[in-house]
Amino acid sequence: MPDTLIVFGHSSCPIVPVIRAVLEASKVEYEYIDIRSNPAARDQVKVINDGCESVPTLLFPDGTHLTEPSTIDLRAKLREWGRTVVQPDRQQLLTMLLYGWTLWSRSRDADNGTGSVQTDSRHSTVGIPTDAAAKEA
Repeated sequence: MPDTLIVFGHSSCPIVPVIRAVLEASKVEYEYIDIRSNPAARDQVKVINDGCESVPTLLFPDGTHLTEPSTIDLRAKLREWGRTVVQPDRQQLLTMLLYGWTLWSRSRDADNGTGSVQTDSRHSTVGIPTDAAAKEA
């Protein structure tokens, strides 16, 4: 079991910055691990999530976890964990949402022109068709 909260994520997930903003506003110490640069962490996330690389995945010191939590679920878990929860102000949330969207958009643009980003087996392929894909349709 970890001694601190661990947040597994990667840079192209738009939810990760929002979750981190809630944790930082609430002064919760955590360790962030990028599963794209850490194969052992990626394997651990797959074990936790039945073979899926779902992020963010939060692993708490008591062994419980949250996968792709809403901010409501995260705040409830933090309260259960005995933490004082502070909601990030609107400016912080807007900044984090825009940052997350930008990261997602960049990863989508790097999809080799397919117009979609392949996600894990629990999710469908998502994305907006590129001009080339639209012409083929």
